[in-house]
Amino acid sequence: MEQITRRTLLVGTGVLAAAGAAGLATPAQAWDISRLGPYPLRPGHRGGYVQRLQWALNKVGNVTPKVALDGVYGAITTRAVRAFQTRQGLLVDGIAGTGTKRRLDALLDAYYDGGGNSGTRYRSRGVNLRSGPGMSHAVVGWLAAGEVVSGTRLSSGWVKVGSRGYAWHTYLVPLSGGGDDPTPGYLTPVTSIPSPGSGQPIKLGWTGTRVKLVLRRLGIDQGQLLHRMTPAAVDAVKRFQRAHGLTADGVVGPRTWAAMGFARSTYYIDGWVQQPKLGLSATRAQRVEQMIAFARAQQGADYTWGGAGPYRYGYDCSGLVLQSMYSAGVHPSPITVRLHASPGHRTSRALYNHDKLPRFAFSQRRRGDLIWYTNSSGWIQHVAIYLGNGYVVDSMYSVKVRRDSSRLHGFHRKGTVSRVFG
Repeated sequence: MEQITRRTLLVGTGVLAAAGAAGLATPAQAWDISRLGPYPLRPGHRGGYVQRLQWALNKVGNVTPKVALDGVYGAITTRAVRAFQTRQGLLVDGIAGTGTKRRLDALLDAYYDGGGNSGTRYRSRGVNLRSGPGMSHAVVGWLAAGEVVSGTRLSSGWVKVGSRGYAWHTYLVPLSGGGDDPTPGYLTPVTSIPSPGSGQPIKLGWTGTRVKLVLRRLGIDQGQLLHRMTPAAVDAVKRFQRAHGLTADGVVGPRTWAAMGFARSTYYIDGWVQQPKLGLSATRAQRVEQMIAFARAQQGADYTWGGAGPYRYGYDCSGLVLQSMYSAGVHPSPITVRLHASPGHRTSRALYNHDKLPRFAFSQRRRGDLIWYTNSSGWIQHVAIYLGNGYVVDSMYSVKVRRDSSRLHGFHRKGTVSRVFG
């Protein structure tokens, strides 16, 4: 087979034939995602599109060993695609779908036109790249923590990273003078966790330990994994209030709480926080072990959506992580246990996007890292603490140590982890 080059591939698609080799000022002008075909490429496929995929993986995919340009989507090509997806923080399925193609396309553009290497140099904290300057634009890739890129900051706060995409500026640290790159920012150790406040009236949309108690008291069964003040739950509270001579506003305040038979002190459990067990001189290893020790000590606790303990009242996945971090002496402000149970708040996503929890490739995971899992649409849905040797501790149905899986609890494991301690 003749040596395959970028020129050969483009001629094969008619690009150079139509434009003329002399008229092609920059190779990147001729390269386009369409060169990889109009449909997802998957194991078993054969032909020119597969051959171009193999060429792209060899060129910018950092695959070892190189993939033979035979046009056959076999086991070797599948492994190369999966390895590329893992490194890039994409869904790891071995299929060259739109996301994988876009990332290869961006890397090829960056390779051939220098990636727009003008403007400010930045060091990434770990951030998604989007197709345009806004959260409504599609995610087309990501910058790993520690990756150095050049880009131009727009007035909107977005940074255009050459032809690769756009990243939000808070996740990019400007570099000055071409010196050494700064260490990724981590959370500063503390010796106490401030109270977030407690005794918040329970209204429509709230979740958490107190909501779970109210639902049980009213005989409302939302299933094992849902504990939320829905409109139906609010109506049930109103009926209870009318029956007990209370103002029927559907809000569970101290008087309604007491009428339900709960001890007054339990009304304030929404503000419970685990205080740090370590001093400021503790080492990274000591903090990792303390975080894990706290999480493992909660084994057997019930699952409570929006719950953040203590043990008898249960945790959800991010509530467990939050209190475990507190135990080890770090506070991912502005996230609090009170905010954790508030309407519409997803602590797992807030932790994933926290600028003091730098992200690394899954292959670089360490004991104590946070592992992330998404739904089929790519949204963060679950988080677990990595223990090492393929095991995690998390809360789903109950707090438990489990064997990790790329489809844990039916979710898709992301190709990135977040590091709590530097």
